[in-house]
Order: sequence, then C-alpha cells, then structure tokens
Amino acid sequence: MENQYNVRAVERSLIILELFKEANKPLSLTEISLQTDLSKTTALRLLTTLMEKGFIHFDEESKKYSLGFELFMLGQSLSQSLDIRNIAEPYLKELTVETKLIAHLGIYDNNHIVILEKVFPEGRHFQKMYSRVGAILPIHCTSLGKILISDKSDNEIRKTLEKYNFYPFTENTARNIDQFLDMIHEVRKSGYAMDNCEHEPYVKCMAVPVFKSKKNEMVASISLTGIKEEINNMDPKYVLENLCKAARAISSKIG
Repeated sequence: MENQYNVRAVERSLIILELFKEANKPLSLTEISLQTDLSKTTALRLLTTLMEKGFIHFDEESKKYSLGFELFMLGQSLSQSLDIRNIAEPYLKELTVETKLIAHLGIYDNNHIVILEKVFPEGRHFQKMYSRVGAILPIHCTSLGKILISDKSDNEIRKTLEKYNFYPFTENTARNIDQFLDMIHEVRKSGYAMDNCEHEPYVKCMAVPVFKSKKNEMVASISLTGIKEEINNMDPKYVLENLCKAARAISSKIG
C-alpha cells in the first residue's frame, strides 16, 4: 500500500508541475486545486514538498505559486547533456569506422551511468549487448562508471557508495568497496578504465574521460566496446590512442 501511495503522490506532483507549463503564470492554491481536481489539503501537502525541494516557489505577497529555480537547473543539465551528445556524435562515428568497435558516450547521474549515445560500426549490430541510448548502467562494473567516479577521492567514493549494491554480474565483478577502489587506483594511474567482462561475460570495454577544457572538469566519458575475443586480438595501445584523440577533440569543443 505504501508503494501505491508513493506512486500516486509522484503522479499528482507531476500533474501540478505540468499545470504551470500550461498556465504560464503564477497560480493560487484554489486555482491549483480546481484545475487538478485535488483537495486543497492534498494540493497544499504536495506543494509544500515541492517547495522544500526547490521545484516550486511561493510568493508571500501575492499568495501564489510558481515554478522554482531547481527546474531551471535541471533544464540546464539536460541542455548540457544534449550539447555534449551533439558534439561527440561525429567523433564517435569516426571511432567506429577506425576501430570497427561500438562507441559509447556516458555521464554520471546519481550513482549510475546514463548512456547518451551509442554508435555501431557500419554493418554490425550486437543485439545481445545490454547498453542502449538512455540505459542506466552500474558504476562498479563498467569502464564508463570507473572513469567518471575516479576524480573523487577514496573517502568521497566510500561515502557516495556507502549503500551501493555491488551486484556480482560476472566472476570478474568487484564484490565490495575495497575491490572497487583497487580498480579505481589503477584507473588514476593509467588515465583510462577497463571493463574486463565485469558487466557482461562476453564483452570488454575501454573508456577515457571527457573534460570541459577551460575548467578541466570531467563531464562525460567515451568508450569502445567489443566481444572479448575481438578486443583480445587488438593492440590496446591502438584502441587507447583512438579514444584519447576523440576525447581531446570533444573536450576542446565543449570549452
């Protein structure tokens, strides 16, 4: 029952937020209640929660509600993600042409990795691979995840992943924070990350970071992925050189 209540509360909160998009003006509690078919008590409770999180602003003078600054910040994050995707896409395509491997672009979000783009080499499709555009992947067993969390200190990582589930996808997956940090130490030394069949037993990946060049701030990561036999037969220096070249080009255009 509690889960059903939580889902209902989320749905009603989203209805309230969408109402402001349609109205395009501040609204009173009465207006919100009438236009959403919610009682004033329910509407007020939801609005209070949204205000606490910064999604709704209440003006004491007019006694009206409007959209909060946190939504603007979310929009800015989405805009940045889309910009990175548009910038990276041609370089990802070049990588697939050069290496015949699958190229990915990913970002860090709430202790997970979100795939912004995935490019297949022409004429080749690997239907069994889990990754897809929009997919949410774990941190502890993906090359993208290791790179994107590697700029945090060990203490920050321990705190961030305090309640994280180190699910053993394969026999190579890190089972706990100490095993994972050992991998991160190697990432920091080498400047790149590997997924040695840790998420899927037949897939290997290599990833490098993408920075905002002016701030030297890590904002994304790109990777090359292939079937393990295919990767094992390739020169890792060749794969890494192509990845680094693409990452530098992408970073220089992000600014």
